[in-house]
Amino acid sequence: LIIGAVLVAPFLWGFWSLLKRQAAAREGVAARPTEGGPGRPQRSGLDLAVSLAMLAVFVGALVEIHRFVPAARLVPLMAAILGAALAAVQVVRSLLGRSLAGDEGQASGADLRRGLLGFLGLGAFLLMIWVIGFHAAAVAFMLVFTLGVARMRPVSAVLFTAVTVGFFAGMGTLMGLHLPSGILGR
Repeated sequence: LIIGAVLVAPFLWGFWSLLKRQAAAREGVAARPTEGGPGRPQRSGLDLAVSLAMLAVFVGALVEIHRFVPAARLVPLMAAILGAALAAVQVVRSLLGRSLAGDEGQASGADLRRGLLGFLGLGAFLLMIWVIGFHAAAVAFMLVFTLGVARMRPVSAVLFTAVTVGFFAGMGTLMGLHLPSGILGR
């Protein structure tokens, strides 16, 4: 829940900023110039706070991972170490005033829609896993992504999907994992 909130918060903030800009444009009020110097936005400390929160989440995960059974530690440990390292780099960049957070300018409506559609797509994928199972959901999701977003040729998309899902199935079998079969597959 915490990680989900941290992932969704930038989209909500961007949406709120977009609404404020649109309201100001309707009222004919010009946007205030930035106070961080030419080409540099003002730093409110929000980027440092978010970076510190993410670092705390990953450090907390590192502490909790040691309670896992040894066979279940590898992947979460790799993800937590990488996440903690990246969050620490972002904290240092924020402290030095060279944070990339906010340097890209305000999010446009198209950026927010694209981000929202990405989150909705992941939610749909998780729902499909629950209903039809992992393998069928992976095939459907990968075909939609490769054909719709990546705009691959149909033959290449089908081949890529088949090889990737075959790899997932093979690795699952070798590792002795039971991938979800969905409520329709029971």
